[in-house]
Amino acid sequence: MDRDLKESRFEVSVQRPRINAPQVVGEVVDGEAVIVNLINGNYYSLDAVGSFVWLCIEKRALPSEIVEAVARHYTGSHSDIEPAISALLEQMEREGLVLFEDAGDNLGAAPLDGSDAAEPFSPPVLRRYDDMQDLLLLDPIHDVDEMGWPNVKTDDADDTDSDS
Repeated sequence: MDRDLKESRFEVSVQRPRINAPQVVGEVVDGEAVIVNLINGNYYSLDAVGSFVWLCIEKRALPSEIVEAVARHYTGSHSDIEPAISALLEQMEREGLVLFEDAGDNLGAAPLDGSDAAEPFSPPVLRRYDDMQDLLLLDPIHDVDEMGWPNVKTDDADDTDSDS
């Protein structure tokens, strides 16, 4: 990602990340986020700081708001926090977990946790796992029609009556 675009996301805040649903699902459990990309079968984990960022993304926060929320929640300098959050957002975008979209007139859409810093900041870590790719992609839920599970998708050729 070029430097100008990265700066515009933080300084001008015209774009916000959003979860790439429905292809991506995630849940934060006990301070760790578990995220699954249902298209490629990779799954991911985020540490505590990364999970906090994921929750901010769920609330539709702008990148600058995420940095501010992290700075309030963790002890650390903006000079450490901002590039680490930027790198995480870029990695999540490369992995197809988040998309960036214009914020439009809906700036500052969600209030974020304003808790006082209690834990030291450490750069968030996104770990990717592909060891269950085959199993996740074999899931029959991938082969359903518009009605959802358990209605199996049929081929167009199967829909025609060849006996007449």
